[in-house]
Amino acid sequence: MTVNMPEPELASAPRPRVITGVFTLLRLVPVLSWSVSATLLGLAAAIGTLGWRPSFAWDALLVLVGTVSFQGLVAHGVNDLEDWRSGTDALSAGMLSGGSRVIPRGLLSRRQVALCAWVAAIVGLAAAAALFVLHGPAVIVVAAIAVWSAVSYTHPLLRLSYRPFVGEILAGWPAVVTIIAGAAVVLTGQAGPGVWAAAAVQATMSVAWVMQHHLPDVPADLRANPPKVTTPALAARLWGPAAARLVPAGYYLFGALGAGVLGVVLHPVFYGSVVIGLLGAREALLTDASSVPDVTRREFNMIALTGANAALLIMAFLYGGLAVAG
Repeated sequence: MTVNMPEPELASAPRPRVITGVFTLLRLVPVLSWSVSATLLGLAAAIGTLGWRPSFAWDALLVLVGTVSFQGLVAHGVNDLEDWRSGTDALSAGMLSGGSRVIPRGLLSRRQVALCAWVAAIVGLAAAAALFVLHGPAVIVVAAIAVWSAVSYTHPLLRLSYRPFVGEILAGWPAVVTIIAGAAVVLTGQAGPGVWAAAAVQATMSVAWVMQHHLPDVPADLRANPPKVTTPALAARLWGPAAARLVPAGYYLFGALGAGVLGVVLHPVFYGSVVIGLLGAREALLTDASSVPDVTRREFNMIALTGANAALLIMAFLYGGLAVAG
């Protein structure tokens, strides 16, 4: 089936409410779960390594501006544009998924969405440039991965999210790891095994709930042009719609297994992550994939669990010696 969605005629719609549109495009819940929690984890790792320094407040603000710019507006802007062109956003029945919906609601035109993404990219690069002046060349690597993750996930040159496993493994997962461990490296010049382990566990939990986020979009994704064959969409295509829930469950179980190993060899805080991972897997396995309200309710529960994991690791960095474990 070929789907190419025209842009709504804004001439017959209310004048685009730019401020509301930009805030909607930002998508606060994913930004809080990904960028903000990961930045706080990176800051906590730095404090756990060197102790509190007044300069960390300014540094953390710059990191936060950069991460929110790239994830909140660049990534979401590119995603909205490409998913609207392919038709999946217009067909999605999702409540949290299906893009920000600023285009179909007439809040922003496609040109305005693209402009938001470009301006956000400039702001994010300016924050990276300031950090480069303060902390040196490590910032270049972090910024490069941030740009890659924001653009590659949906941009038509790569469309990593349109391929099973590729989007989350090569774009989503590295983004969270880079914010956490990269912030620690930029602020302190080092990141020990405890920092990398925490970054990997938190990234896996984050990817798991995003797989749940894809569930309501599966029928629309498979009807898009080109088809958006996310990992849940592939599972649904191969084994039926109910099988899609096995993907977020699998990522949570993988995170729990890895955290269990880390609890044995590195730091006992990861036993707490095991419990959180198992609770996330339970939410996924109990999901009624045919019910958008049930998928959404359990997605909120998963987001809360991911936030709890971040809070647990922050406490371990600040008071449990996780930053220097290994």
